[in-house]
Amino acid sequence: MSSCPLEYALNFPREPKFESRCLYVVGGLYGNIFALEQILAMADAENASVVFNGDIHWFDAEAKSFCKIEREIAKRGLTAVNGNVEFELVSGQNGCGCFYPPCTDAGAVGRSNLIHARLSRLVKKECAQNLEIFKNRHKCELISVGGANVAITHGDEKFLAGWGCSRESLSEPVRQKELDAWLAENKFDVLACTHTCASAAIALQHGIVINNGAAGMPNFAPLNLEFAEVREILKFTEKTSSEENDISQNAQADEILKFKGEGFHARNLSGTLFGLISRIAVRPNKEAIYRAKRGRIYVEALPVRYDGVKFLKWFDEIWGAQSPAAISYRSRIVSGTTDKISDAMLGGFTQI
Repeated sequence: MSSCPLEYALNFPREPKFESRCLYVVGGLYGNIFALEQILAMADAENASVVFNGDIHWFDAEAKSFCKIEREIAKRGLTAVNGNVEFELVSGQNGCGCFYPPCTDAGAVGRSNLIHARLSRLVKKECAQNLEIFKNRHKCELISVGGANVAITHGDEKFLAGWGCSRESLSEPVRQKELDAWLAENKFDVLACTHTCASAAIALQHGIVINNGAAGMPNFAPLNLEFAEVREILKFTEKTSSEENDISQNAQADEILKFKGEGFHARNLSGTLFGLISRIAVRPNKEAIYRAKRGRIYVEALPVRYDGVKFLKWFDEIWGAQSPAAISYRSRIVSGTTDKISDAMLGGFTQI
């Protein structure tokens, strides 16, 4: 993977910032104001603490949404750490700061840099007051949940934009041993991270690693659709689409989306597509899709069932048909990915 610069290196606190009985760790909101509304409503319903672990912004390249998110965080006094998106809005030295693995398509890397450049222009022109906020945000935090130490950052245990907690890395036995030793040495029970846009979770001997993937975008294939069907849907939703070629108006796509004897429009997929956050608490949540238990605490993946129709409309108003964000992300927003929930569980977790 690409080497992160020294300013991305982490130094975790030795004492928890606060104690909680129920904690939401929100990674990869990506500017989705509808996901934010849903997360805060969920948190209010069970009196959960909320920590944002980076890439709060991405698609929100318009001042109203960008500032709304930061106002809500400030108004509620919520904790947030920087992701590479926020860090580079201040630094401006490393493009988007993703430091993708070498296998990443050059086109995807270039589009990410263009997205970040547009976001950066917006912030400097219309939201400059937030730059001081980002300067003062930490790169990692430590929170106590039911007496367990929960280490929180954006990337991996070493770097803010490290890829060492990707699904691929966490599947490697050598990497598992390295992380297990790190958890034991630091007396951390959980490492909660994000960054990779693909959820992953593993329970090791000395602790748990959970990567939520994305809070503000779908993480899995639509429920009840087979893998082959999802691949066909993705062909129609890749952003060759324009208003005239929108999947919801595409007769062929509608035929693919007929299952269980019912006609099913792509816009209705929003009920089966959801963002994901990490939940660490002393009691389980019945809405979790998978979980592991360590001592007194439950570590869970909790779905964020935001309004996908509103999100898509908002996204399309900001990002045109041939924009870098539309090319890279619109098909995922509309139709999800080809991943199954079981793909994210790498050991020690149970699907609910």
